[in-house]
Amino acid sequence: MTSLRHCTTKTVQKGSYDPLGASLTSEGVNFALYSKHATEVFLLLFGRAEGEPTDLIQFQHRTKFVWHCFVPGLRAGQLYGYEV
Repeated sequence: MTSLRHCTTKTVQKGSYDPLGASLTSEGVNFALYSKHATEVFLLLFGRAEGEPTDLIQFQHRTKFVWHCFVPGLRAGQLYGYEV
């Protein structure tokens, strides 16, 4: 496994553990991912499907085994993935 490091210019907020998944709001996107055994979780944002990630966001908050964050300014259609 490759070691990732937090690398983004985006503002990242605590967000909410509920609901699970990626939840679009008028302000941005809340991400919530359940993992009882994960020791770290990264959100990877992509500018295009076949490209490298443009942002690596390390989740800093976990509630009830749900890792969560909110990224203001993201819109519908944002390509993303997780590394757990």
